[in-house]
Amino acid sequence: MTETPRERLARLMDERREKLGLDWNDVIAGSGLTKTGLHHVRFENRTMRASTKRGIENALRWEPGSIDSILDGGDPVELPEPPPVVTKQPDLLQMLSAGLSEMGATIAQAQRSLLASGAMGMAYRGDIDKLRAALAALPAEHVREISAAAALLASTADEVLSHG
Repeated sequence: MTETPRERLARLMDERREKLGLDWNDVIAGSGLTKTGLHHVRFENRTMRASTKRGIENALRWEPGSIDSILDGGDPVELPEPPPVVTKQPDLLQMLSAGLSEMGATIAQAQRSLLASGAMGMAYRGDIDKLRAALAALPAEHVREISAAAALLASTADEVLSHG
């Protein structure tokens, strides 16, 4: 049985769609047609407007006039695939991760400074019990940092007093 021009158009549209890796929703979106409009083109023998033909040709990457050629027994002319656009864009996830990591380090440093300041305040006020409890609740690394800072403070204070 011989295909009608519209059956041939529907077949060639389907073949091209598959070749391009599109589904019918992609063709609808690319052509500007509705689902019903695309159904009319593929399965009914209604007259097509020039804008409908052009929309389908755009979506299927056919040269203008390809649909008329198909309906007249000819073949569509495929447009070459555009070269991929290669742009070097920053990896946003990587940038976000680096920013969060830097922010985390800054927050950790601020936290250590506040803990050290709090411990120094307790020591300055002579509140030994609170100082012991606060230091006991900290990780050993933080306690070592506070101890080193306190030793530097004591040594520098002694130096200043000896020259003054």
